[in-house]
Amino acid sequence: MSEAKPRHRVKAISAPMNDGLVNMVSRLGTGADKSAHYRYIRSYVSQQDIDAAYRSSVFKKAVDIPPGDMVREWRAYKGVDEDQITLIEAEETRLGLRQKLREAMIMARKDGNSVILLGAGGNAAGKLNPEVVQQGGLKYITVLSKDDITPRMRDRDPYSPTFNEASYWTLKNTAQTQIHPSRVIKFTNNPIREQFTWDGWGGESLFAVMQRAITNNDQIAGAIAALVDEAKVDVIKLKNLMSNLSTSDGESLLVRRFAAVNTLKSIVSAMVIDGDDEYDQKTQTFTGLTDIQNIAMVIVAGLADIPVTRLWGRSAAGMNATGEGDLRNYYDNIRAMQTIDLSPTISPLDECMFRSALGERPPELFYEWNPLYQMTETESATVEKTFADAAVALANSGLVPDTALIEMVKGGIIERGQWPGAEKAYGEAEAAGDEPGLTAEPTEAEMAEEEARTAIALAAANGNAPAPMRAANDARFARDAAPRTLYVRRDVVNRAEIKKWAVAQGFTDIVPDLHVTIVYSTTPVDWFKVGESWSSKIEISAGGPRQMATFGTDAQVLLISASELRWRHEEIIRAGAHSDYPEYQAHITITYGSMPDGVTPYQGKIVLGPEIFEEVKP
Repeated sequence: MSEAKPRHRVKAISAPMNDGLVNMVSRLGTGADKSAHYRYIRSYVSQQDIDAAYRSSVFKKAVDIPPGDMVREWRAYKGVDEDQITLIEAEETRLGLRQKLREAMIMARKDGNSVILLGAGGNAAGKLNPEVVQQGGLKYITVLSKDDITPRMRDRDPYSPTFNEASYWTLKNTAQTQIHPSRVIKFTNNPIREQFTWDGWGGESLFAVMQRAITNNDQIAGAIAALVDEAKVDVIKLKNLMSNLSTSDGESLLVRRFAAVNTLKSIVSAMVIDGDDEYDQKTQTFTGLTDIQNIAMVIVAGLADIPVTRLWGRSAAGMNATGEGDLRNYYDNIRAMQTIDLSPTISPLDECMFRSALGERPPELFYEWNPLYQMTETESATVEKTFADAAVALANSGLVPDTALIEMVKGGIIERGQWPGAEKAYGEAEAAGDEPGLTAEPTEAEMAEEEARTAIALAAANGNAPAPMRAANDARFARDAAPRTLYVRRDVVNRAEIKKWAVAQGFTDIVPDLHVTIVYSTTPVDWFKVGESWSSKIEISAGGPRQMATFGTDAQVLLISASELRWRHEEIIRAGAHSDYPEYQAHITITYGSMPDGVTPYQGKIVLGPEIFEEVKP
């Protein structure tokens, strides 16, 4: 028998398994793919780097802007009377609450953490119970940095409300004095998981996230600035240059020679050199540098979560861009930070402050953060008109009882805060027995008259009205339905914005009633066949085709494009109207006179009101 050959064992090689897209042909996702070797590593920054960046770069604005916006419009107190609100606001002013909160949030974004120490009296090591704070009991609030106070003894009980927090705090200059955590309001930026050592803070500076982006932006800006010095370089070729520079006399002579050459060039705008010398000039182009700088600025703004227009103070880029959408998104984010982060954090402080101001904590007291976005006068007026129209519609529908509707309208007016002193005025009116909005009960005579009118109308509809009444109704209907000349227009709602643009462009004697004509028919037409438009308001977005033109001899008009206006014009023509112009072009007449030079067409939003029907006036 032949000897059996030994069997060889293959050693298993273990390797980490990763999910992902792999293409062996293109080497995507394989070891030959360079991008497969990218890794994110945690970078550590020193306090010296943070302080230096805060003093000398855009990092300061990235840190300071959101805290300033969070307290800029502050908050509105509700549920209590004006006198109590006045006391609360006075207490805030005495404590410097808004300034202290802004300082604490700035310090937290810059360094990672900060605290506010509540000076409510009593033993500092004892627990602070807000319910026992008397009027004037909150003596002060103090903002402290990580260099001023130290957390001690981590709470490791998972069933404790202060789990993973400090059991007590100590001031660094008086380490023997313990401070209870209930007297410390901690602000944390970018909470991180402490993997190695516990320092009681758990926050990280915003600079740790933005360091590379800020460095790249500053590097690009510095490189562009350095290129300015190299934008134009004079090149002069000289014979025997090196031999002349080998002696001090030759070097001195060369310096004096070209000092004179530069002087002559600046005086007579010409370069005077020796016939054997050669002169050339090298210039640098800056094409593309702006795009590189813009990209770096956008990256910095994205990491700071602040719009470019807000962080860098520059106008929005792109055709018809206003940056309004970016600001609205930013303000929504600030509102979320106020509601989700700031309000719960400062709740213990508020409870002490309310009692310090009023001597008690009214259970009905609450507050709302005021909106950051401030409406223009036109927007505010539009909102108020819409609200009033809705209230009138509800009143006319009869779906809501009068007393309920009055309370709803009252609450809406007070909550929006568009009318200063509304709540006080309502209170004084109710105290005087005035009940605005309630309709007095009709008298018996008024009720009888209304019933008679209703009976006659029903009889007329059924053909049973008296002969004189039927004749009058028939005559009125015939008069209303008779064909008449027709002029249909829509007035411009936001005329103030267009007038502001017109004045800036140099227009004078601007037409007061800016409008868009839909049809001008001197041919009579049945108005009821024309019908009404399906939309009571048309909003033409900013941008789009716009052009200035002269109609007739002196009408200076803004040509606009709106499909709905053109369709409505054609619909009225099909109903029997006639237009003297073969093709409809929507426009707004700005003035009658001459056109200023260099006019740029209005590019903003245009809001048109409901259709207005009139007969053509001679």
